[in-house]
Amino acid sequence: PLPFPKYDLVAVPSFQYNGMEHPGAVLYRASSLFLEGRPTSQEMLQRANLIAHETAHMWFGDLVTMPWFDEVWLKEVFANFIADKVVSPLFPEFDQDLLFLLAHQYPAYGTDRTGGTHPVGQELDNLRDAGTLYGPVIYHKAPVIMKMLEKKIGAETLRKGLQRYLHQFSFGNAGWRDLIALLDTTGSLKVWSDAWVYRAGRPHLHARIDNDDLVIDQTDPSGENRCWQQAVELVWPDGDSLKRQVVELEDSQIRIRDHFSGGDPEWLYLNGNGQAYAYVEMDKPAQQVFIRHLAGLDDDLLRAAVWTDLYENLMQGDLTPGGFLQAVMNNLPEEKHAVIFERILLYLEDVYVYSADQETRKVYAEQTEHLIGEEMKRRPDQRNALTRAAIRLYSSSGALSRLYQVWKYQVAMEGYTPTERQQNDLAFYFALKWPERAEEILNVQESRLTNPDERRRFQFIRQSLDPDQAARNAFFTSLLRADNREHEPWVNDALAFLNHPLREPESVRYIRPGLEVLQEIQSTGDIFFPQSWLDNLLTGHQSTEAADTVRRFLKEHPDYPETLKRKILKSADFLLKSR
Repeated sequence: PLPFPKYDLVAVPSFQYNGMEHPGAVLYRASSLFLEGRPTSQEMLQRANLIAHETAHMWFGDLVTMPWFDEVWLKEVFANFIADKVVSPLFPEFDQDLLFLLAHQYPAYGTDRTGGTHPVGQELDNLRDAGTLYGPVIYHKAPVIMKMLEKKIGAETLRKGLQRYLHQFSFGNAGWRDLIALLDTTGSLKVWSDAWVYRAGRPHLHARIDNDDLVIDQTDPSGENRCWQQAVELVWPDGDSLKRQVVELEDSQIRIRDHFSGGDPEWLYLNGNGQAYAYVEMDKPAQQVFIRHLAGLDDDLLRAAVWTDLYENLMQGDLTPGGFLQAVMNNLPEEKHAVIFERILLYLEDVYVYSADQETRKVYAEQTEHLIGEEMKRRPDQRNALTRAAIRLYSSSGALSRLYQVWKYQVAMEGYTPTERQQNDLAFYFALKWPERAEEILNVQESRLTNPDERRRFQFIRQSLDPDQAARNAFFTSLLRADNREHEPWVNDALAFLNHPLREPESVRYIRPGLEVLQEIQSTGDIFFPQSWLDNLLTGHQSTEAADTVRRFLKEHPDYPETLKRKILKSADFLLKSR
């Protein structure tokens, strides 16, 4: 039963968190509850998951609390785990394993692949630094570990263990080791737990054929020769069908003798069920097959896993941005699963804007615009997501002019009328791409706004799109003062525009002062703001000058707080690896 006498939901405009649990009342960012336009199925799912997550905290975090904030991750992993259980029956049309994969691996890898990686279980000497522990590893790697635990001991055993945990420690304190002690009847769980919870990073997995033997190599990127125990599903083609085999990885190398004595397959893939947590390196033959024909694989979960790992191969430098964009061009039109379609669009935006260089963007600009336009005609249920992509990706004069007509006359585009927030975004991106018309466009859009909160947000963000560089510089300087960072979501949006790749030559000057103020941001802002500040400060940069600025700052601050240094390395990872 609910352990508290009441349960209220409070919607707060411009709230810095999506949600925040409290016994008696949960606070939410209003826009996270009240979705505009025609929400996509994934947006509806995300809202349900958010509400379930905060509700689960009534038991995990409030009824039973971790002993100290070094285990702040624990209440989050419980809340995520329970939220997935709650939401699954509400969306029976979705494959829950697929949703889990798309919800967790991608954001967790965004930290674990970088120099900013850290263990799930971190040390905390002073409560004032507790906020620095939060991030994707807590919210997304930990649920993967929890799912591994459920698979390892069985769902019913884990459910009963959690019930005992809640009863035994009600209105008290308990940690992860207390739960493991309740569950561990053989002593094997502690070894497994220590490797996954108290060590940083992820393994590097590679499957190969050696004289008809199947060999799976597991290497430790840190060079410490660690081994992460987990089960993976190997997939390979056999005529017109696929063969699958689950392999338990309990050592740094697994060799299965004469596995392919009947002949070598065209390709091998190590993550058929999407449950591996690792960098799954793809050989070139597999990459090329997936780039050309991924949509033809009649298995939703397999396709989602391949897209996740293709993106990771790009981020590790084993696939070019052009190769990834070609995969999108070839496969997006044939993708039938709505949630996978939306994820591919997000990958397209990310790679086209932030990973591809200027020459690659030129090569794919016309194809990208044509693809979005055609899909807008074919997929009425995806017009919200496609409109978002069009706003961010259209760059040719013809495509921008078509969007401008939609914005100017507030008419439908292929049967879809952009929401007020999308109208604002159109104005912002027109101002970014047509600086000579920026003031006129922004004035018109601001005059349309009747909601006072939205008007204040618009007025704040538009300063980052002033066509005058001196005005933008002055606005950035104003953000270095804490009293000008009160509305942190607004600051994030504005900082992203200031450091957009189209502004890179002018905005590299913001990096050093933006890094210098990071410790103050950590002490004055919310727990997620330091990372989002860094992401929006650094992600739009690809130049050698930008990379050198980051390296110089770190070299000149050898005693910089380790948690904040890791956040810098996480946000600057692609920049530092490419330059």
